Amino acid sequence: MRIDLCCSAPQFKAYFRKENPQIVLVIDVLRASSSICAALGNRAHEIIIVAQLEEALRYKEAGWLVGAERHAKRCSFAQFGNSPFDYKMEQVQGQSIVFSTTNGTKCVDVAFKTGAKEVLIGAYVNLPTIVRYLSDRTERDVLVLAAGWEDTVGAEDCLFAGALAWNMEKIGICCSLGDSARMMRDLWISECAEGENLLDYIRQSEHYQRMECAGVAQDVPFCLVPQPEAVLPIVRSVDGRYICTSN
Repeated sequence: MRIDLCCSAPQFKAYFRKENPQIVLVIDVLRASSSICAALGNRAHEIIIVAQLEEALRYKEAGWLVGAERHAKRCSFAQFGNSPFDYKMEQVQGQSIVFSTTNGTKCVDVAFKTGAKEVLIGAYVNLPTIVRYLSDRTERDVLVLAAGWEDTVGAEDCLFAGALAWNMEKIGICCSLGDSARMMRDLWISECAEGENLLDYIRQSEHYQRMECAGVAQDVPFCLVPQPEAVLPIVRSVDGRYICTSN
């Protein structure tokens, strides 16, 4: 297994192989990936991922439940925003939810339009589940697509590649690492103390500051804590729609 890290969506074509395509992990830790995990973990039936707000609004007008966020704030027409705490079981169980965010949902669109065949949603909350899934597929390569912020690099998302590599090593699977993934693995060990100092490190990041300014930084600690039994969201492209369900 080889792990590569694509640090932002515009670079994806340079990393993705159309022949022998990698498993693509879309990572938007703060907060799209974490919110999708929360919704499916609370037994939502499916998440329909859309990149554009106009499409999300059309779904809302047709009577669908919608989670939508731009620039860290819930869109006025949506029932839910991009906080994992929005998706409580009593509100989402058995429901189909349309979901659109500033960065993460665009990455799903980019991955499929570039030719990806297997797209998973990853975050720290479901890191143990991802490690178990990949440990049974060591013949495959992995491409981590870090969402970042509006096509720029985000520390919290890139570091996930380092956490993934280190956790694979912990269970005896030593992966070949591309340069960006190797740098993140080294940073995960040296600066994050193998995850123990992750919150302190992320508090220094640009996106944490954005979230503080938007009044949503209280979501961050939840988004950084692995949950051993979290779901693994798998995205399928069906008739032009990106439908996300749990494994």
